[in-house]
Amino acid sequence: MKINKPLILFVLLIASLVVNYILYIDNSGFKGGHGAEYQLAVRQAIYTVNEGEFSYVIDGLTDGNDLPFEMWKRDIAFLNTKLHKTGNINFKILGDYLNHIPRQLEVLAESNVYPDNEIENIKSQVVFFHEILSKVDADLGEDQMKWFREVSSDNSKTS
Repeated sequence: MKINKPLILFVLLIASLVVNYILYIDNSGFKGGHGAEYQLAVRQAIYTVNEGEFSYVIDGLTDGNDLPFEMWKRDIAFLNTKLHKTGNINFKILGDYLNHIPRQLEVLAESNVYPDNEIENIKSQVVFFHEILSKVDADLGEDQMKWFREVSSDNSKTS
């Protein structure tokens, strides 16, 4: 029985191409899924950390109602975890910076004194954080693969 080597090589080449294509599609889905997670984390942070939400939290604290603050603090801790999961050092730093904002309010809440200059300082941090993440969201748009590439790399334009 004579083995046709060119035919076997051709079949192996086709099989290799099919496997590579399947792996490419699977890898693209993986990257797109992670990009969507990164996009969602940033958009949740934009929604949670804004001037209106901050004013609502401050109004609650000054009126003696700490429930809005506790909920906001919980949401921020959750967002910090999500930003840390990106693996990007700059997003981890943003998460830590974000987590520092409720800590500053906790100090004020413990003393039950809310000086205007302290509130304005914390508010400016909230506005700054919101502007940074809004710019990232605007720059990266809706393409989840772009989100994955930009956030996964510490050397990207976004980082």
